[in-house]
Amino acid sequence: MLPACSGHLGVYAAPAYLARKGTPKHPNELIEHDCLVHISNGREETWSFQHPVTQEEIAPSVSGLLWSNNAEALMAAAVRGSGLALLPRFLVLDTVSRGELQPVLTHWPTPPLGMYLAYTSRRNQHLRVRALIDHLADALALMIKSEAPAPNATLAKAARVPVAAVA
Repeated sequence: MLPACSGHLGVYAAPAYLARKGTPKHPNELIEHDCLVHISNGREETWSFQHPVTQEEIAPSVSGLLWSNNAEALMAAAVRGSGLALLPRFLVLDTVSRGELQPVLTHWPTPPLGMYLAYTSRRNQHLRVRALIDHLADALALMIKSEAPAPNATLAKAARVPVAAVA
């Protein structure tokens, strides 16, 4: 695995949800909210925050009706007003700019989100595969650095590379 880059996470909710349930001002208030929880390897991921002054880590226990291993599904549920979701910033930029989601707890930073490229051994690796890995790592790093939406055309094109072309 190759560490490609790291991104930023944030808590987001639809304006309708916040109007109905209120806006949390402290991470401990998340206990009173419907959270849309990301799971990985069958376990929920912890929502961690750092105190803006003391840097003390706070990890409230979150729960909700929807658990998923797909951040886009959680984002779609958040847009529909189902609850609060901890999501990568680059993923929600368009929905935030359209007013479909609002950032919450913006003064409480979260740990960075590590992104990795997984591939088989470098032993006997074809140069085209290495070029694809380098391109994806560069595209992800640029996307995160600019906090711009995913370069769909570039990543989609790379994802459609025929196996025969890289073998």
